[in-house]
Amino acid sequence: MRNNEERFGPSTQADSTPSLIDATDKNAPSLNFVNPTDFVELPSKGKFYPEGHPLHNKEHVEIRQMTAKDEDVLTSRSLLKKGVAIDRLLESLIVDKSLDAGDLLVGDKNAIMIRARISAYGNIYETKTQCPYCNSFESHEFDLESIQPREVKDTGSSLTKN
Repeated sequence: MRNNEERFGPSTQADSTPSLIDATDKNAPSLNFVNPTDFVELPSKGKFYPEGHPLHNKEHVEIRQMTAKDEDVLTSRSLLKKGVAIDRLLESLIVDKSLDAGDLLVGDKNAIMIRARISAYGNIYETKTQCPYCNSFESHEFDLESIQPREVKDTGSSLTKN
């Protein structure tokens, strides 16, 4: 073993037992990780949610950034087979736990998914397709930041889940 006294000087501890952090010590460093969040502008602007819904007349929803655990949800064969992977991901990402992903309008779900994708992987989405006739490949890049939702006109009625 290497003698660190040469490099760092003699140890100031009375014994060589490593010090442990006391979990009850309020001055101890926190081991909690705070995940950054983003605000997603909802295409619906909350106009089509019924009164009493958490998104009624809300223009934004707060989501946290994706983690490796969230990526696992997207690649889970069982969740994909059951058709619930996207809703599970949305429920995990949305900060307000009173929201049910199944109650979100499709356009709002899409906006949240696009923002989550941008924050995790960047705004450039690369695709590659093969022509079925000549077998040549075509590549294209989409800038997800440039996607603008269409303005929806409020007809005075709200949508409800059937």
